[in-house]
Amino acid sequence: GRLMRGIEAAPIRQKLDSLLGPQKQHQAWLNLIERWRERLLQDEAGFGEFADFYPQADLQSLRILVGNAKREALLSLPPKNYRELFRELCKLIPRQ
Repeated sequence: GRLMRGIEAAPIRQKLDSLLGPQKQHQAWLNLIERWRERLLQDEAGFGEFADFYPQADLQSLRILVGNAKREALLSLPPKNYRELFRELCKLIPRQ
């Protein structure tokens, strides 16, 4: 702390932001995908909202993945379709 008293902190903050900025953007994108996955798994209205934001999406294949993911959860099976749903959403949602 004593060494930093005489140093201007703004350039250090700018350099840290430039280094950590892409990582934060990537994490925000992953969080967005995760929120959409949970929204689609919660109820049917999520599909309409998703279609409004991403009209290029194939909702039928997403519905199949969501149904299979729900079935896997009920039967305590490995989450293959749950992961596949995440991968499909990664393809549909552009990086920010």
